Amino acid sequence: MRCVDSTFCFDLLQNEPGARRRSEELDSSSEHLTIAAPALLEVLEAGYRRGGKYLLRVREMVSRFEVLEVGEQEADDGAQMGALCASRGETVPHMDLLIAAAAKRRGLVVLTRDPDFARIPGLSVESY
Repeated sequence: MRCVDSTFCFDLLQNEPGARRRSEELDSSSEHLTIAAPALLEVLEAGYRRGGKYLLRVREMVSRFEVLEVGEQEADDGAQMGALCASRGETVPHMDLLIAAAAKRRGLVVLTRDPDFARIPGLSVESY
């Protein structure tokens, strides 16, 4: 299973060829996709800002994903990952750390083209 990042969602909404192609491949394989609650927040917020048909498209897209809740364990895992990155002189946004922690805790691959995820040790990342 894969955990989609908001970058993948935004690319799908903008009809970016790589994201569209990867989405079609995943659809044909019937693979179950997830989205971490922080990524869902990012996508929904953009939908509410733009409103109208864009919000409808966002809601339709995210309805296909199982939402991964983020709680105390993910916060702790994310904090550890962030501290490790910081010790190497790299910073990763907190939202990305929570998304990574939710995926990693469940053994999922993060589907994104956001380079921040590649800096997180032990995280399985797939780009498109």
